[in-house]
Amino acid sequence: MEEDLGARFNHKGKKIYKKKSKKRESYDRNNARNRDIYSIAKATGKISDVSTEEAVSVWEDNYVNENYEDILIEELDKKNKKD
Repeated sequence: MEEDLGARFNHKGKKIYKKKSKKRESYDRNNARNRDIYSIAKATGKISDVSTEEAVSVWEDNYVNENYEDILIEELDKKNKKD
């Protein structure tokens, strides 16, 4: 278990991989898992599984329009129409 999941070969239990090539393959698998950003984010709770509809709903509820130039132009146009 330690050899496959953590590429740790200096444990006290029975050794699974004895050949250098098999140990290298275990290291490679471990490194690939560590590089997988999605897995790391998922394991640390930074992302969660949600449906597309739920994600869109949350985005729509929390969206802030930061296009201040367009907002200012619209307000100026409204004011000019009143005058």
